[in-house]
Amino acid sequence: MPEAMPAYYTREYIRQVQMALNEKSKMNLPLTGIFSKGWSEMLKGVQINMGLLPTGRYDNETRDELEPFIQKKYLQAHDYADAAKVIGCTPEALQAVCMTFMVGTGFISNGRCRIVFNREKFYKELAKQRSDEQIAELVRKNPTIVSASGGGYLSDEYEYVRFAAAVSIDSYAAMIATNWGMFQTPGTNYRYCGYSKITEFTLEMQHSERRQLRVLADFIKHTPSLKKALIAENWENFCQSYVGAAFQQYDYHIRVARHHRELSRKKKVPIPA
Repeated sequence: MPEAMPAYYTREYIRQVQMALNEKSKMNLPLTGIFSKGWSEMLKGVQINMGLLPTGRYDNETRDELEPFIQKKYLQAHDYADAAKVIGCTPEALQAVCMTFMVGTGFISNGRCRIVFNREKFYKELAKQRSDEQIAELVRKNPTIVSASGGGYLSDEYEYVRFAAAVSIDSYAAMIATNWGMFQTPGTNYRYCGYSKITEFTLEMQHSERRQLRVLADFIKHTPSLKKALIAENWENFCQSYVGAAFQQYDYHIRVARHHRELSRKKKVPIPA
């Protein structure tokens, strides 16, 4: 009996197939990179919705239907080269940074952009335009949404519950106080990413992982200290500028350097004739 997923597909590609199936089916099976029985059963339902025979196998017909969606929405290897041109660095340098700071996929299972809402940033944004009494009242009524301290994070679609509550108070401040996409680009950086409006920035992040990478590249391009350090492959300077003084505590510069060595080594491996 044929395998549900051909053995020659990499685990990374299978994860992208799984992301697509989760989104198409509105389910949330874990992204394992292994095509188990549960995934095969889910695939049958997706195949029916696509007008295909429900074989439960990732056959040629199913691949032809899903592949354009996968290529359009999820990050591909060649995207790093395109984004690196924007900055003027090597693809390996940019990819090493991305591998260090990415937080998994750019989208959650229902297809929406991955977000993390920061209640402390929201508090600070509101404090710029409201009185102390108004802020105190908001904190009293919404301690998980408005707070002088961080925390209260949930995950995936539950972050949208917190975000929606914040939007009902102040939509602009809510978008500013949220980190967006697989690289968790802060809303506060939208102008540095080349956008005149925060809404344009958030819509771009909802489009695809490729666009999320391009937003990161634009941010680096428009931040001289980041651009200079990345082109020079000075990881300490880059990480200090990117995350602040805490970069050494988490060994970010060491992790970027390790990823860069691995990627550079792979690039030098000769392809068999």
